[in-house]
Amino acid sequence: MTFDSHIPIWLAAILLVPLTVTFLWLDWRRLSRFRMLRLIAVCLMMTMLAGMLLRPRYTKKQTGSILLLTSYYDQQKADSLLKADSDLIVIRTADADPYENATTLPSFYDLIDMQNNIRFVLGQGLPSDVLDMMDFKTYKFFPGTNQKGITKLNVPDLITANTRNSVTGTFWNAGGRKWIYLNSPGKTEDSVIIEGSGSKSFILSFSSIQSGDLLYSISVKDSVRQLSHESFPIHVTDPEALSILVILGYPTFETQYLKNFLTSKGSKLVIRSQLSRSNARFEYANHAPIQFNNLTKKVLDDFDILMIDQESMKTLSAQEKTMMEQSIRGGLGLLTLQNSLIKRSAKTDRLYPFQTTSINSDTTVIVSGTRAITLPALPLRVINVPPLQPVLTNKSGILSGYTFMGKGKIGFQYVQETYQTMLSGDSLTYSSLWSPLLDNIGRTHDIQSTVRIVNEFPLRMDEPFLVEVISSAESPVLFADSVRVPLQEDVLVDGIWRATLWGGTPGWHRLQIDETALTYFISANDEWRTLSLQQQLEKNGEPGMNKKTTAFQTAEQRPVRPVYLFLFFVIAAGFLWLAPKL
Repeated sequence: MTFDSHIPIWLAAILLVPLTVTFLWLDWRRLSRFRMLRLIAVCLMMTMLAGMLLRPRYTKKQTGSILLLTSYYDQQKADSLLKADSDLIVIRTADADPYENATTLPSFYDLIDMQNNIRFVLGQGLPSDVLDMMDFKTYKFFPGTNQKGITKLNVPDLITANTRNSVTGTFWNAGGRKWIYLNSPGKTEDSVIIEGSGSKSFILSFSSIQSGDLLYSISVKDSVRQLSHESFPIHVTDPEALSILVILGYPTFETQYLKNFLTSKGSKLVIRSQLSRSNARFEYANHAPIQFNNLTKKVLDDFDILMIDQESMKTLSAQEKTMMEQSIRGGLGLLTLQNSLIKRSAKTDRLYPFQTTSINSDTTVIVSGTRAITLPALPLRVINVPPLQPVLTNKSGILSGYTFMGKGKIGFQYVQETYQTMLSGDSLTYSSLWSPLLDNIGRTHDIQSTVRIVNEFPLRMDEPFLVEVISSAESPVLFADSVRVPLQEDVLVDGIWRATLWGGTPGWHRLQIDETALTYFISANDEWRTLSLQQQLEKNGEPGMNKKTTAFQTAEQRPVRPVYLFLFFVIAAGFLWLAPKL
């Protein structure tokens, strides 16, 4: 027993012990009936008085572990667990199938109070928002039966108009042949056949000529009927209008087609071709005329990307290379156009910091949609050593990519004569070879704030999701559909703010902070159910949730109710007052 007293115990003892002894002595001397009962009443009265002053608390031990049944649980597994431990208390969620003698849980949030006693969870597990509020997640989790349908879906974050993109995923097939279709707002973009049972991966390609917020869909059919039709959002952006400086030893077909392609996308180009040792020709596209003899930091800082061929790189002075490196560290992107094999060392060439390995083939196969295209390529492949970021890869290795130098990036492109795809009328393949690389290595312009949604797709109605804001402002203001949202700053990292929102009505919604806006899509609750259940299942199976499998015994400190103490005090005092009169 413990005490929650407002006064020290020793002080209460000094006051009550002499007083108790005095009352006992007086009642002992009194010549009246019920002496022993009166002495007991005195002791009881003073004990109750001590209790009201010291506020005692007692320990109550509770035993009993909970077997929680959620949707799609395995009944045989539940039977075997109960057979092994008949003292388990069986609770099922409202969406789980009935089970004998199981108590129905009104709400997932009621589990917060009983989290200490949850020993086993069967089925699809607990929602992520409930898991986030639980301090104890050490139950043993037994996943339920696999659900038929799409269990994983990966949509690229950066989608540019007129480039080929891919949606990848995993489909759980119970058996038989299935057809998966990727549909844009106007047509079917791609399809794939799934055969055999179990988990099957798929990839679907698409390209969009329209920018903006678009709603695509995936349909699943068998030989008889359509099994599902579910929508997902994509955000298509127009190619960024880059400012590019091109330094050439001499013009080539490759650079001429690249110039036409970039100009059609609105990029600003300045091209300097060296006609002789002392004469150079300048060409301009969407850019005001400028001329220069040497590469200075002032010239380079006016551009987002510098593209330079091998011959021109050799003729640069040491001072020009130093200026180039300073500009790259300040944010400039560098792409060296290679048309022959030069042995380089990442340790000695600071402007080409890639580790390469030689291969025997001078061609490569590029998969574009459903077609395979063979193009010339340098017999080199870059070794994937961090912080390298691959852009174009195939079975032979990494064909294009980039790495970081300060705020800027240095890129490479080993595919040669890409203009052949333009000559054959395949502008999408040509765009997919160049746009992702140039968009990634271009200068990143500073913005005050960025906003992103942390949760995976899909976001569902009446379910929470986390928004993260990175801002240099002291007190950033975030609006969700024109309603101001309170932000909480990270306690460890300055400039990072977070907020929890709840999914509203299905459809498009908007987040706005400063000049930065982010659109997001809320899916209806009857869509992507299999995908959501798979994500929930994986969340419940994370490390740290499967440690304790023994029965729980908890101890709780409970106060003795003062009303009971007062009641017995009054009874004892009343008896002492009444006894002499009997």
